Amino acid sequence: MRTAPHCTVDATVDQVAPVPPICRWSPGSTAPRDVETLDSAAGRPRSEGNRECGGRGRCQKGDHNVTGQLFAYIRGARAPGSYGPCAAVRATANAAPQEIDVRFDGIDYVNQKHGFFNLDYTLKLPSWAVGYTVKLALDQYNVDYKNNETRLKISAQWGMPWILIQPRPAPRGSQAMTGGNLTEFQAKELLWLMAVGGMWGKRVTAYIVVYAVSAGGFVVKVSNPVTLDCPFEPAYFGGFPGGKVAWARPLGQALLERKIPYEIDGCLLLNVDVKGVSVWFFHCSKKLVAPDNPNALQRGVNCITYLDAAVGTNLDDVMKLGGGDIAAAAGATIVKQGVLGPEMLAYFNDADRPAWQAQSFILWFDGPPDGHCVLIHQGRVCEYSRNAGEYRETPVQEWLKPYKTPRYLLSLARLP
Repeated sequence: MRTAPHCTVDATVDQVAPVPPICRWSPGSTAPRDVETLDSAAGRPRSEGNRECGGRGRCQKGDHNVTGQLFAYIRGARAPGSYGPCAAVRATANAAPQEIDVRFDGIDYVNQKHGFFNLDYTLKLPSWAVGYTVKLALDQYNVDYKNNETRLKISAQWGMPWILIQPRPAPRGSQAMTGGNLTEFQAKELLWLMAVGGMWGKRVTAYIVVYAVSAGGFVVKVSNPVTLDCPFEPAYFGGFPGGKVAWARPLGQALLERKIPYEIDGCLLLNVDVKGVSVWFFHCSKKLVAPDNPNALQRGVNCITYLDAAVGTNLDDVMKLGGGDIAAAAGATIVKQGVLGPEMLAYFNDADRPAWQAQSFILWFDGPPDGHCVLIHQGRVCEYSRNAGEYRETPVQEWLKPYKTPRYLLSLARLP
């Protein structure tokens, strides 16, 4: 879990905290002079003019603007060049006091290719801000701060896990910045925070935290709170052997150990690499699923959602598809089409055991009773069984023996 950067916070005033002087005395000066700092109550310079820079509002050396350059690097803002922070202070000396304005409207789930999460907020920075940093902070304890802004600021900076985010291009003053979709990296950072904070399936409180930098220090502003219903706990959080299909049995065993039930209206399983860890999230059309999802999907798996995950086809919506569709998407080669159980069993004969045990197949029912589909891997049928209500593994010859009547027409495709 990250901690907030070390900084000086004025616990009593919502304005600028002092930082060490940036501009040095001019060449030829015999002693250092005072440097302008912002008045923490009014948000404007205390001194009439910048004695440090000879009243010209321009530093004698271009490398004095350390703070401005640092935060320009952090947030991508353009450094003021040879102009030190005293110029930025002078520009606002006669302006009306300005404050940071941030409004947080909510977090929505979006498709994986759009970063999983969309942050809806509006941010306005005052003209004295020469740089800024924006964070998304999560309070898993949902503390009610009872309008205690000072306590909220301290908690948002030091007590809550957070990720760095960035608004849309950075206009200043009255021109507002807006939120948007998280990047892939930011989304994975957020999911990692939920994992280490034990937030899966819980409702937490989220804040936007803004650090605005001036010539004399920085201001911290925390937005209004919004609620976020975190996704279901992943089906599995750990590593698997490399390659598709190779993870089929470890995934099934993990689902069995977690007691993930069979659900007709179950979720899909989406594999995401989070900080080098293979994580299987419940999803619907590549949107993560939380307990309050509008589709009323349950945290469960069925035969085709497991098959989609085990084979690695990763389709958007397999509930309307069948085993043949998964086989086609996986590039499998048809071996048997619409045959009876005895013919299918004959294919998996003892004489050819070394050959078919070394291969993987998709097997599905072409007709009634229920369009069931399974994976055959390492000579075993790997399936999410409706009758058992959970994941099952059965030797393929044993599994095929009951299917002897014309009621059951089976098809088989060999995976590449």
